[in-house]
Amino acid sequence: MYLLCLIAMVACAASQAEGPAPSADPKSLTGEPALPGDTSQSKENVGTLLKQLMSPREAERFRAMDKAKTQLKGISVKNIEQVLTSLRKKNVSTLIFSLMEAGSDVLYGVSLPARRAAENSEGSFPNIAFYYARISPRKGLPELYRLYGERGDQRLSICKAIGETGDSEALKFLMAEAKAEKMDGASAFPFIAGMQSSNRNVSRDAIEWFLEQNLDREEIILLSRLRTSLTQRELVSLYDEGKKKRVYAIEHIFRKPDIYFEALCSVIDKELENRQYDKVRQLMMSDSIRRSKDQRVRQYREAVLGRIGNSGQ
Repeated sequence: MYLLCLIAMVACAASQAEGPAPSADPKSLTGEPALPGDTSQSKENVGTLLKQLMSPREAERFRAMDKAKTQLKGISVKNIEQVLTSLRKKNVSTLIFSLMEAGSDVLYGVSLPARRAAENSEGSFPNIAFYYARISPRKGLPELYRLYGERGDQRLSICKAIGETGDSEALKFLMAEAKAEKMDGASAFPFIAGMQSSNRNVSRDAIEWFLEQNLDREEIILLSRLRTSLTQRELVSLYDEGKKKRVYAIEHIFRKPDIYFEALCSVIDKELENRQYDKVRQLMMSDSIRRSKDQRVRQYREAVLGRIGNSGQ
């Protein structure tokens, strides 16, 4: 009996000496995701991903983008705040882009210091402006108005983003600011670009107001890309008035020749009557005319070029 008890005691001591190893998921040691329920490991993974997305090295940011597509949807405000306010050097362009792709509105919940970091770190523009425009634009529009007042160096991207919200009040804001700036002798280009992004109709009165200002050619061309309710007859009327209005009318008509076919024919016939054959040839060789699939436009082009050829020009 004494020997049996001694053997049992030795066996028990041996089993205790070989007790369970420290709880380490072997998958985590190889870099694979932690098992469900391992919250400390998942938090560590999120933190690492955010640091990679904000790395100053573009290659590292690019490599992290695939992971971001699935892991950023459930990201917490605390996670992103910690990384945004860290003192390390960072570039936030890829992070903001990835948040847009994931449809995450997390940036609206971070503290003011974190928000400022997102707006003022390297790579913040133009992505931060378009984040505010595309993710919960009702929340983003006030932020864009604030940025408009604070970041004059980023006016073009901010105005485009304001327009992209599609808000009717945003269009009125852009129009009012454009008029104020133009009357002070400044460029209206950023504001017209914003109005173009809004994809809303601009009135004839507004178009004519701009055309009465001292616009350069780039401003006129951009103005011609705005949506309007101008009829074909009104466009020809603008053409007849000459100077900047003529440039605007031609740019607007020839951008969509299938829609403004009647105005197109009217303008070309007037130029032919004035024997402006070189100008007509140039217009007929423009990309929008050559690439048009509208049968009327194609046939008219061939007829006009044939007429010019027969004229000996």
